[in-house]
Amino acid sequence: MARVDANLAAIVRRVVAVASAAAIAGMIAAAATHHLGGVIALGCVSSGAIVALMVAVAVGETPSELGASVDAEAAREVEALVAALVEGGADEAALRRLVGAAARLRGGPPAG
Repeated sequence: MARVDANLAAIVRRVVAVASAAAIAGMIAAAATHHLGGVIALGCVSSGAIVALMVAVAVGETPSELGASVDAEAAREVEALVAALVEGGADEAALRRLVGAAARLRGGPPAG
């Protein structure tokens, strides 16, 4: 079974969370104005959004799976290069931000 791209799954999670929150706010407003049909309709929207969120979580890659795809040899090489540049006088924090930005550019896991 193919896995869904992690970025797409994250976008789906955000959209579903916003839709669910909006539906809940709508249910409260509809209940306050005594519109029972609106409460029921928005409850169905919220339920659908929650089901979509569960599906997105089920098929999306978890952060641990993303980390498992990191090549250990390449990571050691990057760390050795960073250490060499820091020994040469480079600012380590700025250098690590640069490495993290490069990893995000190519679609890799976020740098910690």
